[in-house]
Amino acid sequence: MNKSAAIQAWSLMSQAKRWLIATHFNPDGDALGSTNIFLELAAAINKPAVAYCASAPDENFRFLSRISQLTNKITKEQFDDFDLIIIVDCATASRSKLKDWLYTRRSDQTVIEFDHHERQEDYADIEFKESEAAATVEIIYNFLLAIDWPINIEIAKSILAGLLTDTGNFIYSNTSDRITKIAAKMMLMGARVPKIVGQTLTNKNLAVMHLWGRVLSRLKINYEYLVAIAVVKHNELSEFGLGVDDLSGLIGLISGLQGVVGTLLLIETESGQIKGSLRSRLTDIDMSMLANFLGGGGHRQAAGFCLNGSLSGEDGQIVVL
Repeated sequence: MNKSAAIQAWSLMSQAKRWLIATHFNPDGDALGSTNIFLELAAAINKPAVAYCASAPDENFRFLSRISQLTNKITKEQFDDFDLIIIVDCATASRSKLKDWLYTRRSDQTVIEFDHHERQEDYADIEFKESEAAATVEIIYNFLLAIDWPINIEIAKSILAGLLTDTGNFIYSNTSDRITKIAAKMMLMGARVPKIVGQTLTNKNLAVMHLWGRVLSRLKINYEYLVAIAVVKHNELSEFGLGVDDLSGLIGLISGLQGVVGTLLLIETESGQIKGSLRSRLTDIDMSMLANFLGGGGHRQAAGFCLNGSLSGEDGQIVVL
């Protein structure tokens, strides 16, 4: 992290009148942890701030101190009222659902981006974008060190939540010595791995387990490409009284299947869309290329996309509308 660049960015943040903090729709722990950190910073310096995410976060992430402040609605008039916009963990501007407004913003609206995905767009005035980082919270952690900001327990929990999410609870290949050292520091500050994992992964009720069992029972493998494919239909979510958020962690479980190089989970939503999640444990396979082709984004080993369409047929054949 370039210390002078970080100090310059922090100076702009401190001088700004109002912050908008935005992350990608269908947020994961890295997106929410990153958002929570900047909400903590805003509160610490008495800076008016609004956090926006196009879709509501999983209830299991309510342990993050300020995540209940997120709103999933914002008007153009409200957007224009912010002089500083912080975008976190968005591979592309479209993932924030603010793309048009970001590209047509006023010249006096400064955009600062924090992200760990491969570069695809150039819309920010200042960016801290490091594709070699395991998670966006890692970049923000280095930013905090550069500006000499003291890390409290709430920020520590946010950082640890992001690291756990994007490393598959430290089992993915992006779990480096650097990551484990940061995680250890966060634990020394009071963040607890078992508690966060319990909130985000193991906190599943009976209905969730029954649905997961059904999905796993019809898991298919494409033997040409060695990709495991699982589908979840919308009527199944309704049948069990569950939502898309209750599928959090399923893709990680499937990724542990022996003999495959990648995993694809397709989820049919009530809004007439198919949400796709892609994972691979192999560093020489780039899942983000397929996700980008389908209008999504992500990084090499974890990516996603969203298409208009529905799942039909016994094995979940995709029908794109």
